[in-house]
Amino acid sequence: RILNTLDRNDSRGIFFFSSEQLVAQDSLVRRVVGSGHGIGLLADGGTAEESLRRMEKGNELLSHIARTAATGTLAPQEQREALEAENWACWRETVNGIPRTNERAAAAVQRILRGIGTRSRTVRVTLDDSTATANLLPGLLDSLSQQGNQEAFRVILPVETIFRESQFWSLPF
Repeated sequence: RILNTLDRNDSRGIFFFSSEQLVAQDSLVRRVVGSGHGIGLLADGGTAEESLRRMEKGNELLSHIARTAATGTLAPQEQREALEAENWACWRETVNGIPRTNERAAAAVQRILRGIGTRSRTVRVTLDDSTATANLLPGLLDSLSQQGNQEAFRVILPVETIFRESQFWSLPF
């Protein structure tokens, strides 16, 4: 549902997968790439070194599954410096939009919009792949495109080279 909603709204995001998820969801990975979305890898090792090994394996799998590679990662704060030294672009959210337990879709949209505020044109919102995210996404995208008197946000593909320099709002999943 998340992919369908993004595609209907001509919006692109980056989806982060672990090595295990790449194997288990290879058809989904091909659909993500084929729809023009980005693929990143989860730094899910206990240490930066372990995460690097797992991400190298992930890139080998991505090469076979979708003929692509990732240089972006969703990494724990304590691993970012080491991963960036190895030329990985680490996702740095400005708003955590992951739905809270028992949070209604409308309330989640309002919380995310308050987090975005009017401070900056550069916003990076992290969402998950839950049913709650699928439920809130249409309302969030609609609200972002209709910001009243303010210039509306445009959701674009957050490529690794602009993780920190993006001028637009972007979604990773």
